[in-house]
Amino acid sequence: MAEQINFVFKTLHWTTSRKLINEMFIKEGISISVGADVKSFLPLGSPQENKLALLEVYMQKRSIGERTAQALCDGIKHCGIDAEIGNDAVRFPPTTLLIVVGAKPNHALETTLKELGPPPSPTPFRGGMAGANREAIPEQKPDAGENRPQ
Repeated sequence: MAEQINFVFKTLHWTTSRKLINEMFIKEGISISVGADVKSFLPLGSPQENKLALLEVYMQKRSIGERTAQALCDGIKHCGIDAEIGNDAVRFPPTTLLIVVGAKPNHALETTLKELGPPPSPTPFRGGMAGANREAIPEQKPDAGENRPQ
């Protein structure tokens, strides 16, 4: 899915890149976030009158980013794929969309699990070595009379 989204962006001549992160933190479905780094438009030492003009430009770019993210989200949802607008991408300028693609949710499985009710409680562990999940298997003796429990 990420490669298909990338294909669309490349076709539009948009710049794309990939950032590897720990996949344990990626939730299911697709999340689209808009950049929100105000500092990218307000460099330190800017005169106050320039800051107001730059802030206005920032707000315009942010608005375009939000509409673009919503259009992308709606298009993905229209294809039957889970997508949502995520939290602000605070480390990116408003001209950047951060798209996180997670595993495809399995709604049929989720529904079935809900219908089955809560999972049963675990069976208590009895016997064997403490803290282990193995039990020794006694050797079978060739003489049937010797196989009686001791």
